Amino acid sequence: MGESKTSTQVARGNTGASPMKSVADTLESELDVVIQEWLARVDKEPELTAIPLNFQERTGHIPQLLHDVIVRLRLDDETKDPISQAAARHGDLRAQQGYTVAMAVEESRLLELSIFWTLHRSNNHLEFSAILSAVLTIADEVDAQMKQQMLRFMAADAAKAAKGAKGAKHTLPRFSQMTSPEHKRTKATNTKTGQERVLRVAS
Repeated sequence: MGESKTSTQVARGNTGASPMKSVADTLESELDVVIQEWLARVDKEPELTAIPLNFQERTGHIPQLLHDVIVRLRLDDETKDPISQAAARHGDLRAQQGYTVAMAVEESRLLELSIFWTLHRSNNHLEFSAILSAVLTIADEVDAQMKQQMLRFMAADAAKAAKGAKGAKHTLPRFSQMTSPEHKRTKATNTKTGQERVLRVAS
């Protein structure tokens, strides 16, 4: 007698079900779905839509951020987690576009929700035993990307502060301005000596 099949294998054979996929493969094949889901969530947030952006401006770095998540999912446990350069560039872009820190955090939260929603939608085709560890990895990677964005926001704020301080120095009155011709001249007489002294009085 040949080796018997498990009930699960029989069921899959009878229904023609798709083979199981890894979380990374699922996200890769559903990349556009994740982006569209994320954009739909963003469009419902007045705080984010208060800054008018076209599709490219809004989603420019999102595919690369998701790509970095997929790369992270495929790393083995011995490999050091890479720093997302796309997240740093995204942080620079959002700072230039006028986002606040709170807006960037909310945008990142919505991206994480969109990823999890896509996985939930595809859970019948996922390797169940790998889902929990993948969810933890995704959350860690999205948080790491947020850290890179916050570092860029802090750098932008520091640059603005330095520029403001430099401008303030240039606005300080010079000594020559304090004794300019616009200051009126007046005389004061010393009552003891009878000598007159010329004083400058601001007009």
